[in-house]
Amino acid sequence: PTDAPGIDHVLVGTDFSDHAVRALDLAIEIARLHGARLTLVHAVEAAPLTGTSLELQETVQESLDELATRVRGAGLEVESTFRAGRPWEVITAAATELRADLLVLGTRGRTPYPRLRLGRTADRVIRLASAPVLSVPPAPLTAALTVERLLVPTDFSAGATRATVAAMSLLRGAPRPRRLVLLHAWQPFVE
Repeated sequence: PTDAPGIDHVLVGTDFSDHAVRALDLAIEIARLHGARLTLVHAVEAAPLTGTSLELQETVQESLDELATRVRGAGLEVESTFRAGRPWEVITAAATELRADLLVLGTRGRTPYPRLRLGRTADRVIRLASAPVLSVPPAPLTAALTVERLLVPTDFSAGATRATVAAMSLLRGAPRPRRLVLLHAWQPFVE
């Protein structure tokens, strides 16, 4: 682990897709680099769990257990949970409740614009989360999992400052060249 401040707990939202597994692999590397623990969170978009079939609950738990085994195999401490609700609400609530320092999500937005593939869940998590969010774009599963360039939107708030500090921590162990891009946008006042 490095002496990087602020990343002691990484929370990974998962839907068990290939994109989510790719994000988990990157989260494992980040957690290993920072000596952080990792929590897996899955949302079941169904009736409250008391009304969800036992079979579905067992299937979800088995899938979480498989991912947890992958994390433990990397020598990390891991917990997992699943809850009923909309994914962005479940993920942000869990992050707040568990005091996560960083959220990691796979993205797979389906738009006709290749560079705008954030996805509904990732977009809403980014907007609602109390901690910085790292969205992992889709890429071939053979592509290297490294963080070399990060885009950090800022509005100069305390939350944006936390996100910038987290981004700098993530880049600390990254191979060179590495780049941190701060972006501030505003809508000009027009009379």
